[in-house]
Amino acid sequence: MKFLIRHFNLCHYPLFKFPNVQVYSLQKGYGVEQLNNLPQEFSITNLGETFKDFSDTAAAIENLDLVIGIDSAVAHLAGALGKPIWIILPSDLEWRWFMDEDSTIWYKSARLFRPKLNQDRMEIMERVISSLEELLG
Repeated sequence: MKFLIRHFNLCHYPLFKFPNVQVYSLQKGYGVEQLNNLPQEFSITNLGETFKDFSDTAAAIENLDLVIGIDSAVAHLAGALGKPIWIILPSDLEWRWFMDEDSTIWYKSARLFRPKLNQDRMEIMERVISSLEELLG
């Protein structure tokens, strides 16, 4: 399975534990420097540095099995392309994500991961990891 993550931080490290999974970054600009600080045992391919325009981003998404990211242009592009997208939402939700659903009317291929009351980003990533474990069997 090939998937990407955006805005990498320490809570994403468990994503590297899965065998037969390749992790890609489509990040451009701000945040890409985080890839330089990864522990050596984690492998992530930075595709974003090769992109000339948004059509390159779309082409990369088309070749991924799953996109995992925050509410961003890449997430919306993946949803518009019909690719499976898991969107990690912030605690200050925008109206378009409604209140309690883990799906959205905007993209049939999207699954939403919402913060629960008084829980941090690590809790969200634990749910993402658990869902990925289920998906990979």
